Formats: sequence, C-alpha cells, structure tokens
Amino acid sequence: MNTAILVVDAIAIITAPLIALAAGYVLQQWHAARERKLWIFRTLIGERATFLSKTAIAAMNVIVLEFRKNPDVLSAWEKFFDYVNDKNNDFKQRDVQDRANTLRAAMLLEMAKVLKFDRHIKLPELSRGYYPDWVSKPDLAGREILLRTFDSMQATGGIPLALVFPSVPAASGQPTSEPSLQQ
Repeated sequence: MNTAILVVDAIAIITAPLIALAAGYVLQQWHAARERKLWIFRTLIGERATFLSKTAIAAMNVIVLEFRKNPDVLSAWEKFFDYVNDKNNDFKQRDVQDRANTLRAAMLLEMAKVLKFDRHIKLPELSRGYYPDWVSKPDLAGREILLRTFDSMQATGGIPLALVFPSVPAASGQPTSEPSLQQ
C-alpha cells in the first residue's frame, strides 16, 4: 500500500510541473493570437477613414492568416477584397466608394464578433471615421494627382522622361568641349 502511494506521489510530483508548463504555453499562444487579431482590428478601426494607408494594407494582408479559423470574417474579407480589386469599379464614383465602405464595415463587424466587441460596436459606427477637413484637402489633391498619373501611364505606357545636363563652365586650363571618340 505504501509503495502504491509513493508511486502515485512520484508521478504527481513529476507530471504536475509538466502539466502546468503545457497549460502556460497554451494560454500564452492563445493570448498572442488574440493580440495579433486585436492589432489588425485596432489598425483597421483607426484607419477606417483612410483605409489605403500602409498600416491598414499591412493589417488587411494578414487577415487570412490570423482569422483562418473564423469563416464569417474570411467570407466578409473575400467580399471586400474582391470588390476593391474589381477593375470594373471606378473608385472616383461615390456609390462605389460607399459600397466599399459598407463591405469594410461588415468585415470589421465580423471581427468585432470574434473579439467579443459586438455588444459595444454596431455597424453604423464602423461605417464612419474621423478625417479632418484640413488633412483631407491636401490628401485628396495628392490622390487626384496620383490617379491622373496612373491614368496617363496606362494610356501612354509610361511617363516620358528627358535627362538634361546643365552646362558647366570649364575651369581654367581645362578643355572647353567634351572630348569625342574621333579626337
């Protein structure tokens, strides 16, 4: 009887720390995965008025990886992704922009459900963002220049460039013309 108790005690002494270590590892992995999902969500919420920023694009690029076990998020992401990458959509049109914003808000709402924020955040809140006028006017002007440049590049096949070298007066004792291969 004492031998059986000693064996059980020995097994408990050996396995208890291993079980605690494994449980700690699982909790740490779960927490890290949640933090990555929160980073994506926070980034997209913070950039929802300007969803084409570098950080927003970086966050959107990892949605498929981090939310791979959440089919509703992936479905909403695919709808948004397909819509914004459809070459038939003219994003200069207000209705096209509104549809993209609606799809993005639906995707954010699905993420909020996964992260248990859906009780606090509703679709109308996700559809709007703050972008002050003093920031948007120069940004819109830059965007218009960028769009016109891309249109020009598509129409002409590129941007014509000319290299112009300014004439520099020769230093004393230097030849006044460039040597040619014939000299």
